[in-house]
Amino acid sequence: VLVPLTSYCPEKEASLTGIKESFNKKLNALHLFKKSKIPVVRAGTIATMDNIDNLDTIFSIVKELKVDDWEVYIPVLKSKNDNRLPHYYIAKLADKLNSYHEKTGKKYLIANAVPFCINGDIKKIALGAKFDDGHSRMVVDPKGYVKPSYFIDKNLGNPLDLSSCWNSPFMKDMRQLNLVPSKCKSCNQLSKCKGGSRYSANLFNSDYNALDPLITKSKVDIIASFHDTLLEELQGNSYLTKKEMKFLHTYYKNRTFDKEHYISRIITLLNSIDNYNTILDLGCGVGSEAMLLASLGYQVTAIDKHEYSLQISRKRKLYYESLFDKKLDVKFIEADYTKFSPEQKFDIISFKDSMILGQKPKPNKELFTNLSTLL
Repeated sequence: VLVPLTSYCPEKEASLTGIKESFNKKLNALHLFKKSKIPVVRAGTIATMDNIDNLDTIFSIVKELKVDDWEVYIPVLKSKNDNRLPHYYIAKLADKLNSYHEKTGKKYLIANAVPFCINGDIKKIALGAKFDDGHSRMVVDPKGYVKPSYFIDKNLGNPLDLSSCWNSPFMKDMRQLNLVPSKCKSCNQLSKCKGGSRYSANLFNSDYNALDPLITKSKVDIIASFHDTLLEELQGNSYLTKKEMKFLHTYYKNRTFDKEHYISRIITLLNSIDNYNTILDLGCGVGSEAMLLASLGYQVTAIDKHEYSLQISRKRKLYYESLFDKKLDVKFIEADYTKFSPEQKFDIISFKDSMILGQKPKPNKELFTNLSTLL
């Protein structure tokens, strides 16, 4: 018996399921199933960001009820617009599941497809894609035909002729791992990982041989990586001189570095500039925001009147390009923003995290006197 634990508290469960008291009813059901001596009582939880943050609470419930098996699932994407689970949250999930194993001696696994290459610890706590995409089983759709999985809506044939369905060209290609990206075929984890989700690959790329979209870093992952790299820089880094390090520390003095707040702030900013391309960053300082925006695909011109700040910015840019193996489309220019007169026009002007979007400001202050000509 498998009972879904959708959340970690009654209020959240009710809001997700639309059923009052569903949380307590599920806990009572798990208790009764165990009491009835059903051979295997299982619980399953979708690993949303919220659930991962509160996974310790769910684990305590599972442990208290003495559930035989508890498995978690990476959220399955329903459309290209769905937010992918960030890599750093998958890493957090792996850390927690490994810690539960150390505490109890029991393995709690990610039960659906996830590419192992996104995190080194995933292979320790992931079942792989064995039960996904038609690798080892099929599903009968309510419409009356057989399909490879709950999510791959491909008509394989008549449920009364399962042998023909199982031996269809698509199912053979899936089982023989013909439908995986070429870069995955030499991987020593292929037999278990199977290239991650073939359903998600096809959803995003209209091609079952494409990469699982989870392999590609999301915007949240890029922001999280920049946050972590900045913290590492502030702890000391050999590519900057002692004088430059002192300047960097002074620049970031009294700033908070809460990761969740940082990511939330940047994502809110990005949601307001999605349809724009070119950015002018005024007073760019040591270049962190300019480089982050460039890494997310924007063309950035960053100006500052302090040459020493720009010297550090250019040095940091080379370091970040090397670290992330990606060229950053950002130019650092020494200039006074009240007199800056480039030939180029910009979609967005950024000034200390504030954006002036798509409209010319009234030049009633010194700051805005020259800006109206740049948009």
